[in-house]
Amino acid sequence: MPSPLDGLTARQHEVVTHRGGALVVRGPAGTGKTRAIAARHAWLATDGGLEPDLLLAITHGAAAVDALRAQIEAGIDRGFAELHVHTAPGFAARLLREEAAEAGLDAFVATVSTADRLAMLLERVDELSLSRHDFRGNPAAMLAGVVARIDRLKESAVTPAEMSAWAQSLPAGGERGEREREFADIYAAHDGMLRQENALDQGDLVLLASALLERPDVRARTAERYRHVLIDDGQDLPHAHLKLLLAVAREHGGMTIAGDPDQAISRARGAADKNLDDVARELPGTTTIRLDSSQRSRAAIHLAAAAVVADLPARAEAAVSAPPGGDVRFWRCASDRAQAQAAAAHVEHLVRGGVAPGEIAVLVRSVRQEGGAVTAALEERAVPYRLTGSTALFDRSEVKDVLAWLRLLIDPADAGAVVRALARPPIELRAVDIARCVQIARRRKLDMVSALAAALESPQLPPEARDRVLAFLKLHRQVASQLDATRPDLFVHRLVDRLGLRRQQLFAAQADVVERLQALARLTDMAAQYARRAPQASGREFARYVAAVADAGVREEETIAGGGGGRPEAVEVLAMHTAKGREFAHVVVLGLQSSR
Repeated sequence: MPSPLDGLTARQHEVVTHRGGALVVRGPAGTGKTRAIAARHAWLATDGGLEPDLLLAITHGAAAVDALRAQIEAGIDRGFAELHVHTAPGFAARLLREEAAEAGLDAFVATVSTADRLAMLLERVDELSLSRHDFRGNPAAMLAGVVARIDRLKESAVTPAEMSAWAQSLPAGGERGEREREFADIYAAHDGMLRQENALDQGDLVLLASALLERPDVRARTAERYRHVLIDDGQDLPHAHLKLLLAVAREHGGMTIAGDPDQAISRARGAADKNLDDVARELPGTTTIRLDSSQRSRAAIHLAAAAVVADLPARAEAAVSAPPGGDVRFWRCASDRAQAQAAAAHVEHLVRGGVAPGEIAVLVRSVRQEGGAVTAALEERAVPYRLTGSTALFDRSEVKDVLAWLRLLIDPADAGAVVRALARPPIELRAVDIARCVQIARRRKLDMVSALAAALESPQLPPEARDRVLAFLKLHRQVASQLDATRPDLFVHRLVDRLGLRRQQLFAAQADVVERLQALARLTDMAAQYARRAPQASGREFARYVAAVADAGVREEETIAGGGGGRPEAVEVLAMHTAKGREFAHVVVLGLQSSR
């Protein structure tokens, strides 16, 4: 086995071999902080005299956990029972299992996702006081915002009781005070509903684990099990998460935390600086080492803006610098569509020139708002791509086709869903005939499915269109008859088969056939997970659930275990916040409008 010290810079070597107290590692992107953390883990498990099982590594997300675990495994040349590499909530869940008797939790308590909690609130919305909250025509989106704020409060270790006490201290009669008091009641009701369902969210896991570690005997046992804590991307640790990890390390002082406040994506730079400073304050004798030498040899960054102000390129160029050997280029585009086409043309040029698609990333502010135009332009050029990030699964056309059918089955009046189902395979009704059917629905005040049955009697509908409408109604009757009598996973599987979506992809000429098939498989997996959580649920309950999740814009990585997937040789179109920790040779950044 190669030594964990091979190929390290002098500063990285100093980080890896540090002895005597906690260590804070600072450094900008590309200076090798993650590599140093992985190498330090391997060194501690060899020359440091600690067994690999006694080391705890923490990073920011499921994908980062997998990547860090792979790096650590590659550097260890001895046997071990288990590698402890987790997110902070993952570690909290493990600690609660290890100390189940002390924690006093029910053996059958379940951990629920953001999407599960959103569905819970939607089902019991009548129990919530929402007079001061504006639905704006979309209760799912409003409640998703409520859930997100509850998560932020729990990340800051603010309990419902503390939120209520603060809200009550606000002046009476003011709009802000009334709204905050109402939110405090919603927060308490949300947690009450979770207790009734014997469930915990990720914030609860961290808060309960922290409360458990306030007991000296539990804290001593935990510190004995985890003799050193290594944290990557520490600048983005929420307060509650850092508090939990400091409680473990405070017993023995063994902590290494790496971070760069300039890369903080979830909070202000001042708060990110405070994270690193808190370690030095809480753990006496902490050493700080700064990495300042970039380990990335080349990169090209292309920044595009639609309708920018005249001085934006100059201001952006002053703030952006490429690593050694790279370059930064700016494009000015007339519109969002022109911006997407320019990006796709440039990506196509790179791929034709020999650059591997997997080395290219297109960063957008929102996959839902800007990703569609980019992927459509890439598809026109037969460039393989995959979407990553918020709601990426629900923005894929093949998944939208399935969602349209799920929506119209639970709500025949959903004209948008019916129109999409008619326009897409296997029906493919012409636009002019769809318009005639919509006109009949409006004139007779019918839902769209009933209007289609009525349209069969209309002389305006040509024979071919009548055949296609008949095919739609027959398919609708077949799948509707199984909606309330079939398990969610089996129902979705059969629906995809009846629509012929898998068969259609197998014989399609698109460059991303594999990604399309994987997206359909992930939707079926999502239904299977739902069925495991709710064994008595039918296809109708799942249809309501997934429609609410899609409407609310709940992040796909919070909904499906494992996240992205896809082939490594595909160009990645991803939201900016999901690019954290990733490396590419060519990066195209869209949306530098002056308004943003």
